[in-house]
Amino acid sequence: MRGRKGKCWWPHRWRWAACAVDAQTSVTHYGVLDSNAKYVTNMSKVTPSTANGLALGLGKGLARMTSGGLSGSRWGLRGTEDHGPGLKALLVLESGFGVDDGRSQQGGRLFGRQAYVGLEHAVAGKLTFGRQYTSLFEASAVHRPHAT
Repeated sequence: MRGRKGKCWWPHRWRWAACAVDAQTSVTHYGVLDSNAKYVTNMSKVTPSTANGLALGLGKGLARMTSGGLSGSRWGLRGTEDHGPGLKALLVLESGFGVDDGRSQQGGRLFGRQAYVGLEHAVAGKLTFGRQYTSLFEASAVHRPHAT
């Protein structure tokens, strides 16, 4: 649009809006590899067994790597963005996977462990929405890749 003097006022408004967006952003990539070694003797005396696609003979032992000894293997992204004094936006995306075969866990969902957004205020506390750990899981967790 043009004013009475024929000057364009639209670029001035966009310049003002671009100056208002100035927030500090932090994104952290984290992960845990949880694996163990297993040796089993006398796998099957009746029928041959298979493990990771390899046929085993009758009554033989098997040494292999398995996934998820204590807390399950996972990777994730954790982000925060500052929105002024005491207020920040939160984002967490976390996915589980098997170390032995690389498959996605939690029913094949990409971010099946956690996927939530929220706001945190220094005085009012935290409000989050989405798939997240329960308070019982948080209290009983043995290993955590990120301390908050």
